[in-house]
Amino acid sequence: MKRDTRMKIDKTADMIREDLQFKGADHLIDFINNIGGTVNETDELDYLIDGQIKKTGDLSFEIEMRKNQSPERKNFTLAHELGHLFLHFGYKYVPEKWNKYTCDNVLYRSQSNEMEYQANEFAAAFLMPEDEFRSYIDENAKNNHINMRDVARHFKVSYDAAMNRAKWLGILAW
Repeated sequence: MKRDTRMKIDKTADMIREDLQFKGADHLIDFINNIGGTVNETDELDYLIDGQIKKTGDLSFEIEMRKNQSPERKNFTLAHELGHLFLHFGYKYVPEKWNKYTCDNVLYRSQSNEMEYQANEFAAAFLMPEDEFRSYIDENAKNNHINMRDVARHFKVSYDAAMNRAKWLGILAW
């Protein structure tokens, strides 16, 4: 993904987080409910699909996700599906895009394409905002070293998600 696309997605995530008053990963399901969504955990999804999102009404949507995920993985899955909701469905911000989707359109997380990369970037930026992420690392680094497991715990994401965010932001080398 191009750097300018990544930056636009990060700014979009920041704007949505502020505009819709997202309070952090501990409040993710409440946030989804408050903006018109529902979350259903299921065993019915293919084992390669962590989650999927679909429009269920004029101002409503549903996220389905596999039950057998860690809490940290669930957070990222939910935020990833929110990435599809805002970036690709245009929910709340681009009515002409939202209105073109019918209630049978489903986006699900299993493919490696540009939309999936964009939703991943949104999830990372939404759960680990750059300013907070950099600040946490600066405040907790000891002798120029940071325990990325502590970073992951702080943001309630997986170690891999925290490592990828640090690499994407240029804090750690690839």
